[in-house]
Amino acid sequence: MMEYGYTRTGTLMDRFFHHVEFIPFHECWEWVGSMNHGYGMLCRKSAHRISYELFVGEISEGMKICHSCDNPSCVNPKHLFQGTQSDNVKDMDSKGRRAVGSRNGKSVLTEDQVREIRSRKYTRRELSEMFDVSIHTINSVLYRKNLWNMERA
Repeated sequence: MMEYGYTRTGTLMDRFFHHVEFIPFHECWEWVGSMNHGYGMLCRKSAHRISYELFVGEISEGMKICHSCDNPSCVNPKHLFQGTQSDNVKDMDSKGRRAVGSRNGKSVLTEDQVREIRSRKYTRRELSEMFDVSIHTINSVLYRKNLWNMERA
């Protein structure tokens, strides 16, 4: 059966390299095949995990494969390392990559607005109306809850 110009036969290595683009003067190996949330996919598995297994070795149980280059579509084994979720978060934090506060694309409030809300100069209803957010969001700010997925009122 043909799909996008290649057969589903061949070695895993052949199938893997069919979806890799080498860009001159760019160290990342860019995955140009099927994607899921920015990560390459092959055989229902993350392409970067396949790359690690093909070129580096076995992945220990429960371990993640992290990108030192911070490029989710990269499958260059030199850019991949095994780590826990905690290791991955520490790596992201050390590079200033975590989207927290107003850097989070889903954020509806700035850091200054959060400080203003926490000053409690106004009632919750007044704050809700001032910042055009729900009272639930105001409570979440006041009780320092995770504000991901909060929506405007």
